[in-house]
Amino acid sequence: SGTVWEMGYAYAKGINLYLMTVDIERKLNIMLSQCTKGVLRGTMDIDNFLKRGPSILKSWDGGHQ
Repeated sequence: SGTVWEMGYAYAKGINLYLMTVDIERKLNIMLSQCTKGVLRGTMDIDNFLKRGPSILKSWDGGHQ
């Protein structure tokens, strides 16, 4: 529950948020996923994001399903 509060606070302050999960099959909390700039699913996405930055998110749907 602490993470939810922290994400809500960051969203209200205009801070860019990204979700990460290594479980690519797991469904995400809709409230959390809708307030993010994108969702990194799996270690490959996380690695690419760390190497290239947010620019790789252009071709993504933001992880919203």
